[in-house]
Parts: sequence; C-alpha cells; structure tokens
Amino acid sequence: EIYVRTSMETLKKRDQKGLYTSARNDVAGVNFNVEEPKNPDIILDNNGDITPEEQIMLIAKKLNEKDDK
Repeated sequence: EIYVRTSMETLKKRDQKGLYTSARNDVAGVNFNVEEPKNPDIILDNNGDITPEEQIMLIAKKLNEKDDK
C-alpha cells in the first residue's frame, strides 16, 4: 500500500479549482476528517520536496527490498 500524503498548506497552494479555499461542504480534510492508513508499505510526502523521479526511486527501492525477502 502506498499512501501519498500532502499537507493542507500545499493543497491550498496548488488549488486550481478552488476546492480548498471555497466554502464547499464536500472536501476531504477540510469539512470532514480523512482516515489515514494504519500501516502503509510506503508513505510519500507530496509537498514538492522531492521530484516525481525521486518518488519513483523510493517505490522501486521498497519493491526490491520486498523481493529480497
């Protein structure tokens, strides 16, 4: 299981459709809580700190570790 986590601050910065800055009542994380996975195999923090290519490398590394077991 891969969990892609993004901070609310980042979501608001990337908010092209205005979902996180409007008064809508159906936005996960804004109007109701989101249940995060309890034990994901990989957590990717998608806040722009690492490139998509680096994220792919993290996933590949984790998959290779599982194959070695």
